[in-house]
Amino acid sequence: MRTAPSVRRKLYFVSPLLTALLFGVYERLGLRRLKARLVGLGGPASRPTAADFSRRSAEQIRALGLDKLEVLSGPFKGMRYGDFSYNSALIPKLLGIYETDLHGWVGEALTAGYDAVINVGCAEGYYAVGFAYADPAIEVVAVDIASSALDMLSKLAKLNGLQDRVRVADMRTPVELETLLRRYKRPLLFVDIEGAEDELLDIRRAPSIAAADMIVETHDGYNFGVTRRLIERFWPTHRFEITGGCEAEDQPLPAIVRERIADPARARDLLSESRGLPELWLRFRARKPG
Repeated sequence: MRTAPSVRRKLYFVSPLLTALLFGVYERLGLRRLKARLVGLGGPASRPTAADFSRRSAEQIRALGLDKLEVLSGPFKGMRYGDFSYNSALIPKLLGIYETDLHGWVGEALTAGYDAVINVGCAEGYYAVGFAYADPAIEVVAVDIASSALDMLSKLAKLNGLQDRVRVADMRTPVELETLLRRYKRPLLFVDIEGAEDELLDIRRAPSIAAADMIVETHDGYNFGVTRRLIERFWPTHRFEITGGCEAEDQPLPAIVRERIADPARARDLLSESRGLPELWLRFRARKPG
């Protein structure tokens, strides 16, 4: 907790649900919009472009002197990687410390006997290709609404020779999700879709969810109350666990960073996952698995 760089982040170590509630109230009162307008009085703020993000990643790779791009630790250690990442930090992925909260759950998922992972919101494929890389027996279905993300996913799968085991599905609705779930005996749903998890995970329209395990990132900052609603929705059919608040920059510096970056502030910046507020992750395990 002492290493968390902001009050909001510190609160996550005390009570993730309380912080999500307070942030929701902050949104409902319109304080975020008021702050944005006040900041805007100082002139228009330019948002980073894809080119800006790519340039920063290239600079960080050079700073660390990485001559071979692969995941250096964690559940996907050894997976080859590209010099690209879709809307998320690249260096923590290469170091293997990205979303460290999930390492235990991912490790358990790799030994749980799932026949498929359905990764909704796959981005460039860190988890989709990662699961296929770490478990040769598993089939991965990747879903994303951004064509540029799916282009990166294709590149990452080819880098690891996994293009035949990572397939893309065009799935947008609970009914389409139901059709997909029915193809497998014991799938894992891995969902990160910026607040739309509330609409997609509709157990009335996709009843097969009742027998599926899930790992879901919730986004109360975008969809107020979604964490509470999902817990209430799946309480009869699933046991749940919750985690959140721990990020790469809160962890001890990896040896390669300590050896090659002398400035501690610059080293911490390399590890940043660039989140204003950490989101929560829920793991739902079906009481009666399919």
